[in-house]
Amino acid sequence: MAEIPVGAIEVLPQKLLFAPGQQAGVGVLDGLALCANEDGLVRGYAVPHYSKSAFGKAFGPLDLDQTIRFCCALERHLKVWAQKDEPLCVASAPFDEAAHTNVVVLLGAYLIFNLGWTVQSLTQTLGEAAVGRPLPCAWTLGNTDHIMKVRHCWLGFEVARDQGWIGQECFSDEVHASLVCSRYNTLASAYDAAWVVPGNIFLCADPVTVASDPNPCTFTKLWPLPCEEIPEHGPASPHSAETSLDSPPSPISLGMFQAQVVESTKTETSYAGPASFEGSPGSTVEAVEPSTGVPDDRLLGNEKLPKSSQCIACHPVSSIGISDKDIGNNFLDTLQFGNDLYPVSPGVHTELDSTATVCKDYLDANRYGSDGGDGSSAQPFFGFLQELHIKMVIRANYDQENGILNGSYDRKRVQALGLKHVDLPYPDYNGAVPPAQMISKLLRVSRNLQTQRAADAMCIHCKGGFGRSGVYACCVAIDRFDVSGEAMLGWVRIVRPGAITTPEQERFLCSLTGRASLDDLTSSAAGCCVVH
Repeated sequence: MAEIPVGAIEVLPQKLLFAPGQQAGVGVLDGLALCANEDGLVRGYAVPHYSKSAFGKAFGPLDLDQTIRFCCALERHLKVWAQKDEPLCVASAPFDEAAHTNVVVLLGAYLIFNLGWTVQSLTQTLGEAAVGRPLPCAWTLGNTDHIMKVRHCWLGFEVARDQGWIGQECFSDEVHASLVCSRYNTLASAYDAAWVVPGNIFLCADPVTVASDPNPCTFTKLWPLPCEEIPEHGPASPHSAETSLDSPPSPISLGMFQAQVVESTKTETSYAGPASFEGSPGSTVEAVEPSTGVPDDRLLGNEKLPKSSQCIACHPVSSIGISDKDIGNNFLDTLQFGNDLYPVSPGVHTELDSTATVCKDYLDANRYGSDGGDGSSAQPFFGFLQELHIKMVIRANYDQENGILNGSYDRKRVQALGLKHVDLPYPDYNGAVPPAQMISKLLRVSRNLQTQRAADAMCIHCKGGFGRSGVYACCVAIDRFDVSGEAMLGWVRIVRPGAITTPEQERFLCSLTGRASLDDLTSSAAGCCVVH
């Protein structure tokens, strides 16, 4: 038997070693190389639609696509190597602490998903030093506290496995895994979005920032149909409900951005998304009264920048039992609101802005994910939400903010499609942790939505889809599944690279041990909001 390299850790007796800082060679695999896609490319840490300089010192964890590929590749190599009389060794490059940390995270993923390990058993095997390796906060530019550790990623994997958010087949069947990864990447490249909990919690950027993006991969239309043509029961969904990331995508979703001959028209094409809420009887929408106005071409989705002040459908408020009597009290009194309660940012960029304020640089030629295909054939955003059986949209940003050209979309047009819409904005200042009152409103909305139909899905977004909405999405998951904020911090950073943008947000999530923590936090937060 070959001698164990100096500094190597025996992970699986007689089968697997981990040797940080070792050169790859015979019987020694570079851990990051196991993340390669079908073309042999290793992407490394990246935030789609942003350049490396934008997200600063962050170097991991690697996204869900690369995590799945690592697990599948390691499983394959171990099966081949099993016939040899020596263990396989996985290494990280010499003098590369970022690679060391990322490989430790990935090894944890393999042991949790493929072999059923717990975080406790991982810690015993790989050591406290490994579990405590830091992962700088997304968008960190200067020196700051390192809150997130490898342990948070492992906790996220454990929760995702135990809750069924990702299935075993993703890690044992490479063909199936490739399909799932293709779907995941399409969501990120075309819609700047990801499922935090498949079929339940959908996280994305404000769709106006994506439609405005000259990146050829992104969708170009917001609205599926002009208001006067919205059918009474909406378009039928071409795919059945799916509830975990291991459900195979439809051929349409996989082929949308592959190099192939496509029709030259810009009609609304069908796109089967990566998940939809559990138990849906079909993608029907509520009947609405059409607008009496005639929309112009911008509002038909034929231009990239629809104006939000025209073609407002006469759609009645459809409350789900939440009063608006306290709207404007306490915290909301400090904010400015436009006409008809359309929120307006409380100020322009000031010294109060933290790294939470993330804006796309449309002119940056070095942004990741600008060569993934033609997004002009993608389903318009809000039609896409209908296809996913999403029933509610929560907006955490203001209508007018730096980085949103011409303002956000018109919520009344969202309502006209049969989707409920809630504005829960708060400033992107001083660490951008939501006030308890806003979390209370969020949870009441989420719980009422669950009461009406057990598995209705919601879309949550802010301007960039990372900070404010990332915290909201984690809070909803903590409440719905009674999981810890530490686990959600790790999981959301993997499924949505760049999520959680300040150390203050990281600390806040780590303070939540489960649903009871949220109840304690919000017990004294009065007020609620209207759901449209």
